[in-house]
Amino acid sequence: MHQTHHRTPFRIIALVWMFLFQPYLHAVPPMSADAMLDHVIAQLPRVQVLAAGTIFVRQRRGIPIETYRFTLDANWKTHQTTVAYTIEDEYGTPLEALTFQPDSQPIFSFRQGPELRPAPLPDLTANIARTDLSWLDLSLYFLWWRGARHAGEDTVRGFHCYIIEVDAPTGSAHGTYASVRLWISSEQGLLLQAEGLDDAKRPIRRLWVQSVRQIEEEWIIHTLEVQQSNRIQRTRLQIVDVETNRGEAL
Repeated sequence: MHQTHHRTPFRIIALVWMFLFQPYLHAVPPMSADAMLDHVIAQLPRVQVLAAGTIFVRQRRGIPIETYRFTLDANWKTHQTTVAYTIEDEYGTPLEALTFQPDSQPIFSFRQGPELRPAPLPDLTANIARTDLSWLDLSLYFLWWRGARHAGEDTVRGFHCYIIEVDAPTGSAHGTYASVRLWISSEQGLLLQAEGLDDAKRPIRRLWVQSVRQIEEEWIIHTLEVQQSNRIQRTRLQIVDVETNRGEAL
């Protein structure tokens, strides 16, 4: 069946407003840590998302260093989740692309160069170009890891969160990440912050969700800040345009 892509009005919501009128849920005993990860995944849009945006790399004082473009083609709610990212330079020339299917046995496909030719899968925790982003963080692949555990509670910018830790799967292309620590809001069940950790539990890279975009009843990250430990730069990813496929979810 032919399915048509439509531009859809979205609400860009700063987190401070998004949680202002949400019920105060953290008095309720939390679900299991793995179930919380499933709940975060369940908040992702149930329609196909086609997005484009910009990645800004800047020094801590705001001095620009590099600018990149990216596109996202994601089907999170089909029988086989498929997410594809393409990174381009500021003029639109492709640099590298990753497609992954995280369900069951993860499948990754990596391409590189202006013609995006197939290439060996890189370390998923290595920097993409000159950004602070890694493919592991950009894909949110760690949401599909299992064996998670509760590691306490915390407040992120005034919002109560459950802290979840999950170890990298044995034999995965997780590179330098031994585990990931996640801050999940008790109000909405959304990911607000994450850290990739080494074997000694020291942060390698941190990311913060600055704003989200509402698509029907679900949410997608709109603005993301990322910084590696011991670096004087920071990277911001921001979605500029989104289209959806209105076909019936499988």
